[in-house]
Amino acid sequence: MKIHSETVLARDGKLEDKIVFGFSLLTLLTAAALLYALYGHQHSDFTAIPKPIRAALTSLSNAGEEIQIIREIEEYIPSIDSLSELGIAPFTPSALSTQIQFSWEQVSSCYVGTSVIGTKQYFVKLELPDLIDQPAKAYWFADAENQKSRAELKQLCIDSTITWHSAATFDNINTKTHAH
Repeated sequence: MKIHSETVLARDGKLEDKIVFGFSLLTLLTAAALLYALYGHQHSDFTAIPKPIRAALTSLSNAGEEIQIIREIEEYIPSIDSLSELGIAPFTPSALSTQIQFSWEQVSSCYVGTSVIGTKQYFVKLELPDLIDQPAKAYWFADAENQKSRAELKQLCIDSTITWHSAATFDNINTKTHAH
């Protein structure tokens, strides 16, 4: 019996390493490009809520729910004074120095507040719907040039020239579904 042997030269593995690394890099770049194409421009259609009024808008949205409960149980729209007496934020003065204080006015089922933070004057608005089973809506507006005065605060409820930003915009964007 004759044994035939063949000598096979060993490879150093450098070529295979380069090929595997190249395919891995190509896969990652393709995945990143697809993710950016699908989700990269999602937040371009909203105005970010300024940090100084985020907590106030959250309090205002919560107050809207409480006001709707009062409307349903006691069948009236509470005044700013009664909301303050009930301790409903942001209508009541806060003992916390970090909480922004607002000056409030009410026109029927609309509450408007203003506060100056730094060089900007911010306005927040809570609109109650006609029907009790619908949620109240909170809005905000930043007046960088301080053109709106406290004297016309009540007019802001009905002023259609102001572009109010919805406090729920960020939540709406996060709950959007991608449609084809």
